[in-house]
Amino acid sequence: RLGSYPHGFTARNPGGTLTSSGTTILTTGTGGMGGVADDGGSLSLTGNRIETLGAVSLGLYATVEQAGSQFPASVTGTQLTIVTSGERAHGAMAQQHFLEAPATVTLSDTTITTHGDDAVGLRALSAGTVVASGSNVATEGPGAHGALARSSPSSVTLIDTVVAPTGSQSHGVVAET
Repeated sequence: RLGSYPHGFTARNPGGTLTSSGTTILTTGTGGMGGVADDGGSLSLTGNRIETLGAVSLGLYATVEQAGSQFPASVTGTQLTIVTSGERAHGAMAQQHFLEAPATVTLSDTTITTHGDDAVGLRALSAGTVVASGSNVATEGPGAHGALARSSPSSVTLIDTVVAPTGSQSHGVVAET
C-alpha cells in the first residue's frame, strides 16, 4: 500500500483480532505500519515478513489511546522478519499513554533490522511493554538504539536476544525516565 499512513495488518477496538501466518507485508509512505493493534485490538503473527519504507513507518505497533480496562492492545509474533527504512522507522513499539489497559509487544525467534536516523529496534513508551526472546535486533543510523524504554514504567525485556546497533550515538539498550 502506497501513501501516507498505510497499514498492512490492523486490529482495532475490543475484540478486534487478526491472525496471520506466512504473509508478506510491504508499506511505502510516511507513517506506515506493518502491523498495528489499537485500543483493544490483538495481532497474532507467525512466520510473516514485514517491511516498511518511509519516515516514521513502524514494523509493529501496539497502542492504547482510550481510558478503560477494555482496551488492551497486544501484538504477539513468532519467527518474524521485520525490516524498516526511514527516519524514526522503529522496528517494534508499544505505547500505553499511561492509561489503564496494557499495550504489549511480545516477540520470539524474530529478526528486526532498522535503517535510518533514530530508528530504534525495540521501543516502549508511556508505560508500554516490549518483550523479545531468542531474537536478533540490528539497527543502522545515528541515534538508532537497539532497544529503548522511555518514561517509567515503560519496559523492554530481552531474553537470549542479540542487539547490534551501528551508527553514531546509537546504544545497545537505553532506559530513560
